[in-house]
Amino acid sequence: MAASTIQRFLSWLNADTVFLRSCMFIAGSCIFFGLAWAVLREWPIQESWVWFFVVPLGAFGLALMLIPLFAPDKKFERYLDLMADGGDIPVILFFIVVMFVAIPLTVAICMARRAVK
Repeated sequence: MAASTIQRFLSWLNADTVFLRSCMFIAGSCIFFGLAWAVLREWPIQESWVWFFVVPLGAFGLALMLIPLFAPDKKFERYLDLMADGGDIPVILFFIVVMFVAIPLTVAICMARRAVK
Protein backbone atom coordinates (compact mmCIF):
# COMPACT_ATOMS: atom_id res chain seq x y z
CA MET A 1 0.00 0.00 0.00
CA ALA A 2 1.40 3.36 -0.99
CA ALA A 3 1.84 6.03 1.66
CA SER A 4 -0.29 9.11 1.32
CA THR A 5 1.23 12.44 0.39
CA ILE A 6 0.83 13.75 3.93
CA GLN A 7 2.54 10.69 5.43
CA ARG A 8 5.45 11.03 3.00
CA PHE A 9 5.72 14.75 3.77
CA LEU A 10 5.71 14.10 7.54
CA SER A 11 8.32 11.37 7.19
CA TRP A 12 10.45 13.77 5.14
CA LEU A 13 10.14 16.44 7.86
CA ASN A 14 11.18 13.94 10.53
CA ALA A 15 14.03 12.44 8.49
CA ASP A 16 16.52 14.68 10.27
CA THR A 17 16.29 17.17 13.10
CA VAL A 18 16.29 20.35 11.01
CA PHE A 19 12.52 20.77 11.30
CA LEU A 20 12.49 20.21 15.06
CA ARG A 21 15.47 22.50 15.50
CA SER A 22 13.71 25.17 13.45
CA CYS A 23 10.55 24.85 15.56
CA MET A 24 12.49 25.07 18.79
CA PHE A 25 14.53 28.07 17.63
CA ILE A 26 11.45 29.97 16.47
CA ALA A 27 9.59 29.25 19.71
CA GLY A 28 12.56 30.29 21.83
CA SER A 29 13.16 33.47 19.89
CA CYS A 30 9.47 34.41 20.17
CA ILE A 31 9.57 33.94 23.93
CA PHE A 32 12.94 35.67 24.45
CA PHE A 33 12.46 38.64 22.14
CA GLY A 34 8.81 39.06 23.15
CA LEU A 35 9.85 39.36 26.78
CA ALA A 36 12.77 41.62 25.91
CA TRP A 37 10.49 43.89 23.91
CA ALA A 38 7.90 44.04 26.69
CA VAL A 39 10.44 44.71 29.43
CA LEU A 40 12.65 47.17 27.57
CA ARG A 41 9.70 49.35 26.57
CA GLU A 42 8.90 49.96 30.23
CA TRP A 43 12.48 49.75 31.51
CA PRO A 44 12.75 52.52 34.11
CA ILE A 45 9.45 51.78 35.85
CA GLN A 46 9.75 48.00 36.22
CA GLU A 47 8.96 46.80 39.70
CA SER A 48 11.18 44.20 41.33
CA TRP A 49 8.55 41.44 41.43
CA VAL A 50 8.37 41.46 37.62
CA TRP A 51 11.92 40.14 37.43
CA PHE A 52 10.89 36.91 39.21
CA PHE A 53 8.86 36.07 36.11
CA VAL A 54 10.91 37.73 33.39
CA VAL A 55 14.31 36.23 34.20
CA PRO A 56 13.27 32.54 34.28
CA LEU A 57 11.08 32.88 31.19
CA GLY A 58 13.82 34.78 29.38
CA ALA A 59 16.36 32.10 30.32
CA PHE A 60 13.97 29.42 29.07
CA GLY A 61 13.51 31.26 25.75
CA LEU A 62 17.25 31.75 25.40
CA ALA A 63 17.82 28.05 26.11
CA LEU A 64 15.25 27.13 23.46
CA MET A 65 17.17 29.35 21.03
CA LEU A 66 20.65 28.06 21.84
CA ILE A 67 19.99 24.32 22.22
CA PRO A 68 19.04 23.76 18.57
CA LEU A 69 21.99 25.83 17.37
CA PHE A 70 24.76 24.17 19.37
CA ALA A 71 23.58 20.77 20.65
CA PRO A 72 24.73 17.64 18.82
CA ASP A 73 22.01 15.33 17.47
CA LYS A 74 22.14 12.82 20.36
CA LYS A 75 21.82 15.48 23.04
CA PHE A 76 19.19 17.34 21.04
CA GLU A 77 17.03 14.21 20.89
CA ARG A 78 17.49 13.79 24.64
CA TYR A 79 16.34 17.38 25.22
CA LEU A 80 13.31 16.74 23.03
CA ASP A 81 12.43 13.65 25.06
CA LEU A 82 12.77 15.67 28.25
CA MET A 83 10.41 18.38 26.98
CA ALA A 84 7.93 15.87 25.53
CA ASP A 85 7.05 14.50 28.97
CA GLY A 86 4.42 17.19 29.56
CA GLY A 87 2.26 19.31 27.32
CA ASP A 88 -0.77 21.54 27.61
CA ILE A 89 -3.26 22.67 25.01
CA PRO A 90 -1.81 26.24 24.78
CA VAL A 91 1.68 24.83 24.25
CA ILE A 92 0.40 22.48 21.55
CA LEU A 93 -1.43 25.33 19.82
CA PHE A 94 1.67 27.53 20.05
CA PHE A 95 3.81 24.83 18.42
CA ILE A 96 1.22 24.33 15.67
CA VAL A 97 1.49 28.03 14.85
CA VAL A 98 5.29 27.78 15.02
CA MET A 99 5.17 24.74 12.74
CA PHE A 100 3.62 26.81 9.96
CA VAL A 101 6.63 29.11 10.13
CA ALA A 102 9.15 26.29 10.55
CA ILE A 103 8.09 24.31 7.46
CA PRO A 104 9.21 26.99 4.97
CA LEU A 105 12.37 27.54 7.03
CA THR A 106 13.11 23.80 6.90
CA VAL A 107 12.59 23.71 3.15
CA ALA A 108 14.88 26.73 2.73
CA ILE A 109 17.62 25.15 4.87
CA CYS A 110 17.41 21.86 2.97
CA MET A 111 17.56 23.71 -0.36
CA ALA A 112 20.57 25.71 0.87
CA ARG A 113 22.29 22.49 1.97
CA ARG A 114 21.74 20.97 -1.47
CA ALA A 115 23.06 24.10 -3.17
CA VAL A 116 26.24 24.03 -1.07
CA LYS A 117 26.96 20.35 -1.82
